[in-house]
Amino acid sequence: MAKRLDVREWARMGARQRLQQLDDERAAIYRAFPELRRGGGTGRAVADTKPTASRPARRRRRNLSAEARKRISEVQKARWAKWRKSKGKA
Repeated sequence: MAKRLDVREWARMGARQRLQQLDDERAAIYRAFPELRRGGGTGRAVADTKPTASRPARRRRRNLSAEARKRISEVQKARWAKWRKSKGKA
């Protein structure tokens, strides 16, 4: 059992090292081609997860209460009924 844990630990260390290499490589690519960070160029850009001054954080969606959803539903149904009535579709 000790050997199995040892092998797994070595694999984990190797994976950690490879991830660090990938991070370093990505940083070098962004230094060479900064337009990729902003979504320019022809390929699919990799988006940063941290907001910057040039790219603000995305807005979070608001959660509506059940009462608000019901109110919106009623108003929309009234709009549809009014539209159907004006088109002559009862």
